[in-house]
Amino acid sequence: MECRVLSIQSHVVRGYVGNKSASFPLQVLGFEVDSINSVQFSNHTGYSHWKGQVLTADELHVLYEGIKLNNVHHYDYVLTGYTRDTSFLEMVVDIIQELKRANPNLVYVRSSEPPPFADIITPNQFEAELLTGKKISTEKDAVEVMDLLHAMGPDTVVITSSDLPSRLGDKFLVSLGSQRTVQPDGSRSTQRVRMDVPKVDAVFVGTGDLFAAMLLAWTHHYPNDLKMACEKTFSVMHHAFVAQLVLGLVFVASGLAINLIQLLTCVLWPINRQLYRRINTRLSYSLWSQLVMILEWWSGTECTLFMDSDSTLGKLGKEHAIIVLNHNYEIDFLCGWNMAERFGVLG
Repeated sequence: MECRVLSIQSHVVRGYVGNKSASFPLQVLGFEVDSINSVQFSNHTGYSHWKGQVLTADELHVLYEGIKLNNVHHYDYVLTGYTRDTSFLEMVVDIIQELKRANPNLVYVRSSEPPPFADIITPNQFEAELLTGKKISTEKDAVEVMDLLHAMGPDTVVITSSDLPSRLGDKFLVSLGSQRTVQPDGSRSTQRVRMDVPKVDAVFVGTGDLFAAMLLAWTHHYPNDLKMACEKTFSVMHHAFVAQLVLGLVFVASGLAINLIQLLTCVLWPINRQLYRRINTRLSYSLWSQLVMILEWWSGTECTLFMDSDSTLGKLGKEHAIIVLNHNYEIDFLCGWNMAERFGVLG
């Protein structure tokens, strides 16, 4: 069954924060994501300069009304992040209240600043202290802060990072979570989790947005097991960086090697152009098939091809054909390559 997310966050042309961090990973995990960009900047505000536009509350209302007029405003989750002013946030609140009236089971996920009806929040230590007015110096303090946040409304609270000392040493950071659930007999229980997460010695932006998105995904699969949901989320956070680094290095290194070989084949052009083309076709395939491998194996994405008759299927790869993509995702070009690979014409 389709699970749809409305994500209201920032957007940048250069870099990955807000919707750029959250949308694609959610799509890879099978969620349909409708994105509204609260701002559209050239880059994130950690740079010396940035340019762009800020979506106003009235403009947000116009976008939502357009969705509503087409009767496609049915969501299972709402994910929000960076907002610049109170009026915009108030409009977000109005929209979520309306969506919750239409679907009482809708889950609202927010990285920080929880209104009373947020279901899941993921502040860091600074944000948690700011929201509650209480400092976190010990694990007991963190539990009390999470209880204060529960009292504001959210049933699930995860403090994504803290300055608390890790039992595993200074190469780990401590994250804490708390989830309140209603038992079948009507009683309430609270699950507490503590995780020691390996540090990565680098500076990142957009990790909070990615964390909130992944926690949304994994609490969907494990709604009553916060420990498992957090472990899956941190696994994505940690291994995504390592895997992307390795895959990126392999692609660049193999690309340089293949480009060098292609350069050497230029001597064949005046002698045997057909041989030159065959060799370069295979060389191109050996490079671009790596991206198809990432789409199919690493991300687990499935592509579906619709056609008018079975007879058309036998013609693909044997004569010219045009495949029209649905343009739902940023990886549509990879889906096209995937089809080319399936029918033996990639490269």
